Amino acid sequence: MTTYNFTVDAALLRELGERLVGRPYMALAELIKNSYDADATDVEIVFKDQSISVADNGHGMSESDFASRWMRVGTTRKAQQSVTATYERALTGSKGVGRLAVQLLGRATEVRSRAVVDPGALDGPLAEAIVARIDWEAAVKQGELTSVQVEVASPKTLADFPSAAKHGTVVTISELADAWEEKDFTRLAREIWALRPPFDDDIQSGMRITLRTGSDEIDESFRDQMTAILDIWSARITGRILPSGKSALVYDGVLPPRLQSADDDDDQALRRPGAKKLPDRILKVDIEIKDGSRRTVHYLVPASPLQRARFDIRVFSLQSRQPRNVSVADAREYLRRFGGVNLFDGGFRLGYYGVDQDWLEAERDHGRRLDRSRLVPEALQVKKGLLDLPSNARIYGAVQISTAEESKLAARQGLGYDPLSIQVSRDRLTDNAAYQQLRVLVRAGLDLYAMEAARAKLLDVTRLREQRQYTPTESLGALAATVERVRDELSPTSYEELRFAVDDTANAVKLSEASTSAYASLLGALATAGSTSLAYEHEISKQVAALHDLSVDLTEVAHSLSGPQAARVKRAVERMDEWQERVAGIRAVFGPLLSKESRDTVQRYRARPTVRKVVREMQPLASGIEVDVTGIPNDLLFPPATLPAWTSILQNILLNAYNALSDTADPLISVVGERGKTHSKIYILDNGVGVDAAKSETLWEPFYRELLLSAEKEAAGLGGMGLGLTIVRMIADEVGVKARFVKPPNRFRTALQLEWREPRDDR
Repeated sequence: MTTYNFTVDAALLRELGERLVGRPYMALAELIKNSYDADATDVEIVFKDQSISVADNGHGMSESDFASRWMRVGTTRKAQQSVTATYERALTGSKGVGRLAVQLLGRATEVRSRAVVDPGALDGPLAEAIVARIDWEAAVKQGELTSVQVEVASPKTLADFPSAAKHGTVVTISELADAWEEKDFTRLAREIWALRPPFDDDIQSGMRITLRTGSDEIDESFRDQMTAILDIWSARITGRILPSGKSALVYDGVLPPRLQSADDDDDQALRRPGAKKLPDRILKVDIEIKDGSRRTVHYLVPASPLQRARFDIRVFSLQSRQPRNVSVADAREYLRRFGGVNLFDGGFRLGYYGVDQDWLEAERDHGRRLDRSRLVPEALQVKKGLLDLPSNARIYGAVQISTAEESKLAARQGLGYDPLSIQVSRDRLTDNAAYQQLRVLVRAGLDLYAMEAARAKLLDVTRLREQRQYTPTESLGALAATVERVRDELSPTSYEELRFAVDDTANAVKLSEASTSAYASLLGALATAGSTSLAYEHEISKQVAALHDLSVDLTEVAHSLSGPQAARVKRAVERMDEWQERVAGIRAVFGPLLSKESRDTVQRYRARPTVRKVVREMQPLASGIEVDVTGIPNDLLFPPATLPAWTSILQNILLNAYNALSDTADPLISVVGERGKTHSKIYILDNGVGVDAAKSETLWEPFYRELLLSAEKEAAGLGGMGLGLTIVRMIADEVGVKARFVKPPNRFRTALQLEWREPRDDR
């Protein structure tokens, strides 16, 4: 027996890089993600002299790391190791092929790196520095992948790592394959923005990313996109402690020394021993509702054991499309990682605080549905205002303190109190009076926001009630009156033209309002009929189940009989089974309406599978007529809508076509499509009785029927009420589709066209 080993063509290097990444900006993003996985806190991207360099201050690579990881295709290290060694960040990749994507950027790559011996200790001993160079064109020409050799040497000079670090990695790509435009840098930022923490102080959870291209405009645009998440807030809460002597303002309220609970009715319980010795402070809080109100509140903080602190909390509304091309899903995931109110001691984030910790008890009070705050002055309270208290999943906050500075101030004052301090675990503050005061200060900001948000809602409702809603006809009447008032100031020609335009528009609006009113009445009737139909369908489903059970019972009875009686029972069972199959087929037509998911999901459905699905569901009503859908391009997509919307449009069109073919000897229905850059179309063609071009628009009106069917088919319910095309146009208008009859091609007598505009590709 002879055995053989697998061989791998070196061209796989290029194939993997192109297929797994595909675009240059995504390839560069993969390199930057590698820096994130190396626990880098600072990354510099430089475009210069037809080259790209990505430098980081991560834990770097030794020669053995380079050989076992960088030179190995498809390493499973990231699949086996879920978090990074130092900061325990979730790793961004798992395939081990991202580095191959650099081929998309340029023909040559140089890697300079110096590693820490222990990746878990960035300040520990360092390994020898390395430099490696890869010529991708030469590598691909080697033939066998295992024959590709990369020389690794000790550099004569060390690389410059960001933040003056002694360790890290610099990857330089030269002989660039493509010219980069401003939009490419924007797309790059959209790929990597989530690697950057909301504030630069948080170096553990993410990293600072700097781009230098030589163009101030491009660099600024990149920075702007990188911080987009911080700009899409719906409200912002900022606060800081001021010495009481530096504020001449009258304070709005007085804050207690700790968060109050429902049991804290005794003011004595809130007093601090020896509090009179400590200086008073002022807390200044600013609340800004985007595109709305602003409010500044000053609190007196009596005998405060906390000397200095500031906070910045941003509230996000994640219910609809977000600005700046930030998707709702990405924003929610970002806040899941970075959200909540984080606490920074001298710029270093304390790991205990964040989205998973309710250290301000806001989540608790949100869940308890408390509606009143003890931290908000009476004059600023809004009835049930605390119900607008935001949850951790909707906020990002940074509270800045310095335990070192607090200790110095306490020693200087010599008042014998315990200052803000950090526990031995180094991840949280000591629970003392200063910490309790800090909780009160920050929570007061959140409670003030809740009241302002509730007040803004009330004002919006009040404005809507106060605004009189004018109909278009009334508005045009007011415009006509204005034209008459300024008639003497207009030239005769201008007056006549303006008056004619107003009158013409008024007539058109009256017709539109009449049509809208008719459609509203029709929709009401259809809604009632639809609800009744669904209720009826639900009842039918129960009856069908009962009939199925009866059929099974009768089948068992038939087996116990013999002769003519057994035959009669079997025939009855067969007829019952046929009826059940027919009912099941007809019920399938209502399938999309019965699913909540399909009723609520708006997306671009593929045209061919959607049409084929509707045709299949309507087979019980098709009288054996086949529908050819092979003329629909595979890549053609309907414009965004729910599945029931498209099902209703197609069902009504096809039902009309079936009726038109009822007396045709060789019936033919074909659905063809055209996909264009700006517009796309679908044609439903049949060779039935045809459409009179002069009356084609009349066919769209409610209750208008041109086709006459036999009494037998009318009795079977095939004729309808003349609403099918009306429903088609109503739904089509709603989803941005133009429905109309057009001249049919050869072999066909009717052609109904659905046309829509294709969205611009901004990628």
